[in-house]
Amino acid sequence: MKFFLLKDQTVFCRKLSIAACVLSMALILFASVEATPRAGGPGNERDTSPASVLVPEALEGAIEKVWITYGVRVKGVLGLRIHTKFWVKNALNVGCSIQATVERADGKSMLSKSVGTVYQDGKKVLVLSTFTPPYDPATYPDTKLFIPYWALNLQAENPNKMKLNIVLVGEAKQFARSSMDFGVPLGKGL
Repeated sequence: MKFFLLKDQTVFCRKLSIAACVLSMALILFASVEATPRAGGPGNERDTSPASVLVPEALEGAIEKVWITYGVRVKGVLGLRIHTKFWVKNALNVGCSIQATVERADGKSMLSKSVGTVYQDGKKVLVLSTFTPPYDPATYPDTKLFIPYWALNLQAENPNKMKLNIVLVGEAKQFARSSMDFGVPLGKGL
């Protein structure tokens, strides 16, 4: 008698699983038919819901550290070297730049015109370096920018207080910023 009960239970389970499979296939078929756009009717509009639109991720980055080395000579020209440590994300193979602007705290002009790789930006001095990240994310432990002292309009009677602004730019947008105040000491080399 137990044999017949087990056999009946096995048959019942098989029939139940077959019915469940048929029902799930019918639901899948029904859902795909409903989702297929029809010519000339509703549903032909392009689906622009947030889940269906692929938007590239925004560039991200951070300037972790900025430091200055004074009295540096580059090709015989005395100046200061700005060091930066930063990282960028979502910038794989995107043309980027790190830009440093220096302005005097007293508001006096720095340069009368751009010279070589040192640019006039209003009353500020601008230097920059371009880069294209080969990795995502990419870390730059010590990017160097040089500003010659002649571009800073240094004055012996003035404490030469300056403000340094560093920005990361990619796709014509700034995506990281840092700033600091500093002074330029006048030494025998000037």
